[in-house]
Amino acid sequence: MVVSGLIIGPAQAAEPQPELSLTQLRQALLALPPQTGRFLQRAPNGGLLRGTFALALPDKMRFAYEGEAQSIITVSGPWISVQEAPGAEANRFPVSATPLQLMREVWDKPISPANVKDILIESGRAEVTLVDGDDGETAGLMTLVFDHPKMRLRGWQITDAQNLVTQFALTEVRVVDTLPNSRFFVQEDESDE
Repeated sequence: MVVSGLIIGPAQAAEPQPELSLTQLRQALLALPPQTGRFLQRAPNGGLLRGTFALALPDKMRFAYEGEAQSIITVSGPWISVQEAPGAEANRFPVSATPLQLMREVWDKPISPANVKDILIESGRAEVTLVDGDDGETAGLMTLVFDHPKMRLRGWQITDAQNLVTQFALTEVRVVDTLPNSRFFVQEDESDE
């Protein structure tokens, strides 16, 4: 529900619920420190994947999958690189064509009410669903999940243009002072050519 065009809270609740302004949301995202840890991903088919992550927002992310998957997904600048295995040739896609762009735009400009589909706050957790304000379908949806009221990022859910849902939960999170750019370098083994 939009109140005064800036504060969005849950629909009709029996007890007063906390609210979260778009300014508070943006400040929480801008304040996210570099961090590393582990992740658990639920794929659209229900399968579970695990691995390690590194985040230096707004434009650097790395997810290294463990087990049979062995994939590495790296976000650096305007590109997402996907490797089937360490050292494999990377397939590259523009971040702007994915729901990740919705989160990254926060660093460039205030959050517009047109970019927020929903904010739900309950049981010490806040879920914020961002959409493409132009048509709502271009990049899909991204739901960010925070501890509330401390606003620590705990994960997200991405719904792509085909309505497929992928969930990421961040665990064993460790905040660090900085992460070197080399952590986000895509290493491709050129000896196979």
